[in-house]
Amino acid sequence: MKSFSPLIFLLLSAVTVTRAATTSLVVVSGSQATGGSTTNIYYTGFGVPAVNASGQVSFQAGVNEVFSQPFAMPLVSSASSASTAAVPIKLSNALTPVPTPITITPKFTNSWTGIWNIDSKGVKHLVSRIGAPFMNVDAGGFGSLSDPILNNVGTVAWAGTYYAGFIMPIPILPGDPVTNFYSGAGIWTSSNTYQPVAFVGETAPGFPNPFTTSVGTFSDLLNQQSTNGFLLSNSPVTFTNWVSISSIDRMILPDTGGAIFTATVGTSNYYYPPISTNPGQPMPMYVAVQPLTQHGIWAQSGSGSLSLIAREGETLNIEGSNRTVESISFLSCTNEAGGQTRSLNPKSGDLIYSATFTDGMEALILESSTNPKGSPILIAATGDSVPGFSGNTLFTSFGDPALNCSNHVAFQAAASTVVSIGYGAGPVIPQGSSNSIQWGIQRYTNSFTGIWADDARGNLKLVTNSMVNSSFMQMVGGNGFTSFSDPVYNKSNAVAFTGTWYNDGTPVKNAFNGGKGVWTSRNLSKPVAWIGQSAPGYPNPLPATIASPYSWSTNSISYTSTAPVFSSFDRIALPDTGRLVLWATVSATNTIPLPPVPKGLTVNKTLKQGTLTQHGIWVQNVSGGLDLVVREGAALNVNGKIRVIASISTASADGPTGSQSRSFSQTSGALVYLATFTDGTQAILKVTP
Repeated sequence: MKSFSPLIFLLLSAVTVTRAATTSLVVVSGSQATGGSTTNIYYTGFGVPAVNASGQVSFQAGVNEVFSQPFAMPLVSSASSASTAAVPIKLSNALTPVPTPITITPKFTNSWTGIWNIDSKGVKHLVSRIGAPFMNVDAGGFGSLSDPILNNVGTVAWAGTYYAGFIMPIPILPGDPVTNFYSGAGIWTSSNTYQPVAFVGETAPGFPNPFTTSVGTFSDLLNQQSTNGFLLSNSPVTFTNWVSISSIDRMILPDTGGAIFTATVGTSNYYYPPISTNPGQPMPMYVAVQPLTQHGIWAQSGSGSLSLIAREGETLNIEGSNRTVESISFLSCTNEAGGQTRSLNPKSGDLIYSATFTDGMEALILESSTNPKGSPILIAATGDSVPGFSGNTLFTSFGDPALNCSNHVAFQAAASTVVSIGYGAGPVIPQGSSNSIQWGIQRYTNSFTGIWADDARGNLKLVTNSMVNSSFMQMVGGNGFTSFSDPVYNKSNAVAFTGTWYNDGTPVKNAFNGGKGVWTSRNLSKPVAWIGQSAPGYPNPLPATIASPYSWSTNSISYTSTAPVFSSFDRIALPDTGRLVLWATVSATNTIPLPPVPKGLTVNKTLKQGTLTQHGIWVQNVSGGLDLVVREGAALNVNGKIRVIASISTASADGPTGSQSRSFSQTSGALVYLATFTDGTQAILKVTP
């Protein structure tokens, strides 16, 4: 249930100044669009926009383009027409009026969708569109377009599906690799809108043919039995079919201009099991068609060619031992840190990913996208000593790492310490148990989580850590963190994160008393925001109007809401300005007043409760607090008309373009969002801190 109370007005026909930022109108539905075959073309709705450091904005939008049919024939009105009056004309030998011919030019509307980029001067440029321009017969057109991503040099990238039209496909000989695009799903950049960066069905660059790999590593066939009873093995298997891209999962666009993406690849092959040594067992012809599925990371060069950066199944030398990569994690952050570009240096295109090996080891690995033949750089691995602790404290697992423009790294990780305590003589407990008593020494494991980040000199240091969880005895009392999200990271080597704080002290009214909050390394003694906090910038009390929940009345009910509080944190970001950006949900539970009961009607007058829920965007101010930028339920003056915001949409971490900072600029901290109003219209707005 939403409140639509016109209490916050932003004049967007010009420019509005608030304490934290300046808000300006980018584009509104009903305004004129560009790129069509006529000038009679208008925006009808928008996707989620992207913004860069120069203030350029890219967005997907729908348009209506109105055509006047140029070859219309004159339509004759009759004398009896009610809509058109006939003009009598006196002729020498005519006694009846003759209707006057009138010409009516029919109009029709063509609706389509495209991607636009608005440059720093405010000029709109059509980048790509669904379908072919009207009455043009060409090689085909896009059938679908994703929301775009935008880098700091103005290049746009997107995912889409292309159909080939009347062009016949290029013949592909059996057994040949697929390198020429005809139609289907792929990813594109505005540097070359005719040729995709990569497409589904393309032979995966970097994979040889034939391709030999161990089956058990990827398909878990080791020691499993097939349907006909033959024992499978993880012996190396040769795949003679080409390995091809089956889906493009995520993409990013650094300022170097070449796209970087992660994709799923696969092929299939008849799998021949080992020959049985049992004389009574017949010789198998084959077991089944054996699929192969892997994931990899590719980078596009300046010439448009693709290089394989990393893949599952490859062998890397980690700390002196050759290890096989079982899985990789790249651009996959799903918690509150997922709204910011984290696995990429946007200036150089260098990237960082986490790898899990077949022996169970995990590692964080830095690679160059512009020098794919260069050696990977190991950042940290499980079993390494933890900076800031004694030598027997070791990393045990990692979250998804973040990389800044200096190639400095920040990450969340788990660690443990083996503690030896003197104990009387006792039995020897087998190695591998959590507690072992050997020759009077009992060993316990103390585990914890923490966030580590490089400082300005590139030295990895502890930012903060959680309370210790000991296998000897549960820790009781005290204050401290119990969990963390992955961090976000800026060029000043500052981090921000969400965490849960345990507090066993006496609660203080209107203060933070533990629970989930948002912190920055600028001030770890107090959260910037916390769940249950009164949402800054909200009117208190908040007038609300909702549809009646009572059966005897359909009229709207107006009431005064309790002060909304933060109920969840949707996303966080930390621009290079150092001021945290918070996307959050607020809520307030209220008793809904009873409407008048019609005379003579007997009803259940039990009061009902409803929860008001809204979303908003906040920016940290110079004093460290939060200023409200925009919220649902606020009223905006858009081009002279008051409109109430029904919903706010910004980029999430989902979808092929979701892993790059799109709703804000990492450099300037500028924000963009899509506002949908209660009258059904939409607008894209830009907020400049």
